[in-house]
Amino acid sequence: MPFSAADTSAWLVQTKLHPPLVRSDTIARPRLEEELRRSVCTLPFTLLSAPAGYGKTTMLANLPRLLPDLPLAWVTLDEEDNDPVRFVGLLATALGRLQPDVGRSAWPYLQGGNVDGAALKRAVGALIGDLVIHLPEPFMLVLDDLHFVTEPAVFVALEYLLDHQPPQMHLAVGTRHDPPLRLARMAARRQLAELRRPDLGFSPAEAHLLLNDTLGLSLTEGEVTALQERTEGWPAGLCLLAGPLGRMGTHADRTQFMAAIVHTERYALDFLAEEVLRNLPDDIRLFLMRTAILPEMTPSLCRVVTGREDAGDVLEGLYRQNLTIASITGEVEGEPVYRHHALFARLLARQLERELPGEVVELHRRAAGAQRTPGRAIAHFLAAGLWEEAAQLMISSGMMLLHRGMAETVRSWYNALPASVRAAHPRLTTIIGRCEIHRGDYGAAGELLEQARAAFVAAGDEAGEGETLASLITLTMQNGDPLARASLVARAMQLPLGPLARVAALLGRAWLSVAEGAWAAVREDVAEALAIPRTSGNRQADLIGITYMRAPLAAVPGCMEITERYCAEAGALAPPDTAWRLAADELSVWVLLWQGRLDDALARAEAAEELRQRLGGYPFAGNDLPTQQTMLYAARGDWAGVEQAADRLMRRFWTAPRNDRAMHCHAAGRALTWLGRYPEAHAMLERLLDVPDHLPFKAYYCDHLTGMLALAEGRLADASAPLTRAAAVEAGLPIAAVAGSARVLRARLFLEEGRAEEARAAAAAMLREWEQAGTPGCALMDGPVGAPVLRLAQAAGTQAAAAQAATAQAPGRPQAPPALAEPLTPREADVLKLLVAGRTNRQIGEELYITEETVKTHVVRILRKLDVTSRTQAAVRGRELGY
Repeated sequence: MPFSAADTSAWLVQTKLHPPLVRSDTIARPRLEEELRRSVCTLPFTLLSAPAGYGKTTMLANLPRLLPDLPLAWVTLDEEDNDPVRFVGLLATALGRLQPDVGRSAWPYLQGGNVDGAALKRAVGALIGDLVIHLPEPFMLVLDDLHFVTEPAVFVALEYLLDHQPPQMHLAVGTRHDPPLRLARMAARRQLAELRRPDLGFSPAEAHLLLNDTLGLSLTEGEVTALQERTEGWPAGLCLLAGPLGRMGTHADRTQFMAAIVHTERYALDFLAEEVLRNLPDDIRLFLMRTAILPEMTPSLCRVVTGREDAGDVLEGLYRQNLTIASITGEVEGEPVYRHHALFARLLARQLERELPGEVVELHRRAAGAQRTPGRAIAHFLAAGLWEEAAQLMISSGMMLLHRGMAETVRSWYNALPASVRAAHPRLTTIIGRCEIHRGDYGAAGELLEQARAAFVAAGDEAGEGETLASLITLTMQNGDPLARASLVARAMQLPLGPLARVAALLGRAWLSVAEGAWAAVREDVAEALAIPRTSGNRQADLIGITYMRAPLAAVPGCMEITERYCAEAGALAPPDTAWRLAADELSVWVLLWQGRLDDALARAEAAEELRQRLGGYPFAGNDLPTQQTMLYAARGDWAGVEQAADRLMRRFWTAPRNDRAMHCHAAGRALTWLGRYPEAHAMLERLLDVPDHLPFKAYYCDHLTGMLALAEGRLADASAPLTRAAAVEAGLPIAAVAGSARVLRARLFLEEGRAEEARAAAAAMLREWEQAGTPGCALMDGPVGAPVLRLAQAAGTQAAAAQAATAQAPGRPQAPPALAEPLTPREADVLKLLVAGRTNRQIGEELYITEETVKTHVVRILRKLDVTSRTQAAVRGRELGY
């Protein structure tokens, strides 16, 4: 089944987002609580750093009581969170519980498994932006058990968050040792509050409250002092020793026990385990040891692991008796959730290994079978050395987790397996190869996939070879290697492919045919590929169909109708709020736009963008939406909408699949040109020139954008050559439906050169061509730059629907500009307001966060649009120079 990035059920245990419940008999520590409350209210970062059993979690869990009006986001970390993508995803999920819009901007940067520091900083930066916009009031973020995280990339992200922390946010961290953050610098800047072992240890008075008032042991003052000094105020040690003391019936026994504590070096984990467990009933001892393997305990899970039907009653009794059991939260899925105190869990695990070593493997096997998340189940299999079971579950769930951005998690599982087990499972190697594709390491991906392919070939497993070839074809789609793709597709077509692999092979071959201009072959392969999910009954194949079926392929003559039917079918079957549905809607927007159904296209694009934000982003779906919206908003004269969509395009450039970057870079440059933001458009053109792309589209994108920019800036001589080249390519390539028409721009050039009849004839020919193809919406692709010449053709009597689309207006909306965006853009309006207020160019740039050169460009455009006289222009320039 398809999945969404926001659906965290497959990888996130929801109890990690809840603070544990604080026991009603917890010792009040007013001095420490006041210090914690004050630090949260006055400093950006509070660190609780002490060994296990010092009450760090309990103190942090008291924050909702200490500061009831301050919203709290909580994350309990564990070994599974040692993955930078997962870690930042946890932050986004936890903070999103405070306000649903928080984190939506960050999710797109987390897709595809990008784990380099730059990508993580962009994700954290987007998260910070969401916090500034959507959570302007003070709030807390608590990260408990940070010591489980050791991955340096995680601390890159956390350091970036601290460096750019919004003022309304306070971060509190609980850890057993200091994290690798620049704590000394923060302390010197008075940004850090620290509560450490001496602060968290019990004082003699607090030890008295615990041992006598709460636990009712009636110890003498000397005995309490001896315990407090010997344990150095260690709360967990005092609690553990209270059990044996409470069960001793005579004063002589207590005196002997106290003497042993004070005068022997046996005060260690073995001693505590022996003393705590020695007098418990055997069935309770066994229950505690057998559940020691569980990071969280529910009655149903403990029933499976221990075989006790009364597991719920046992857990409740242990909690009431304070026997090292903590309640994590109220209820999850109708059950209470508990866990062993961290220290005692270690003691129990050691005792389990000593007393019941023969049961350990079976206990983990039972626990794995009862887990709701594959990650927990795999962890149990790995802990028990059940390598085969772990490998099989990795194979069945690895791709799902991979598409959720958990590449590092999947890789860590793979590396935990013995080399012999990895070699015996080439399908697992294929998944790890896909991990490397998602991480952008195409060299490593190629090696792993070829290794898996060789293993399948050696075993005579043609089905497995076909699956690996599908991944290798995907690799060539990402790195732009058509020669390798041709070889792989040819081999794949000789094999008995499964539905997913066959869709990949057919659409991979279709892309090769596009490069050759073999339209009939393209139509045939597209039609067969998109029918496979329906005819095979395997809708998983839609994942391949949706992600390979990009706009340039759908624009091939005859493919638009196939695409329209496929989107309707796939969209109807897709569950709501899934990436499957998003991808189908995104592709259908292209079809609606080409057909000239602008209102339907805009409504669907806006709904799809809302869905994309709700899902939190996805690596291979929704990336075209800003491109579509720039054209649709421009057709409606909504220049603020165009500007917002253009900004989204520039942000998403970094997270788009590599093979789509040329299209997105071109689309951003085109929209910026419409808006008059020429320096930024030139920057996008430079970036476009650096994008590797071996298809003819790359050359067309570059020439089309170069010509459009030259036209918009009035450099007619510079526009001629690139537009002539692009027009020749366009005649044999259905690219105008995606990138705009070089022939229309060339007609606009004729118009500017005074060759009106040539301009009209060329534009009229294009309008008739689009009319015959059923794609009148293609007239919109060049926006306000192409609109004047299309209007000329319409005024001269061309009645095609494409001409009407080019000049269409929605009721109640402002008319689109008649030429080169004659109305001021929103950015130009901002500049003009500041000019009128007397600001210099430098001051305007500082206020609007743009360069001084960009301000000058805006000023020139404003003066031209407002038809300002040369004398006024000279006065403005004189003011710029300080005259």
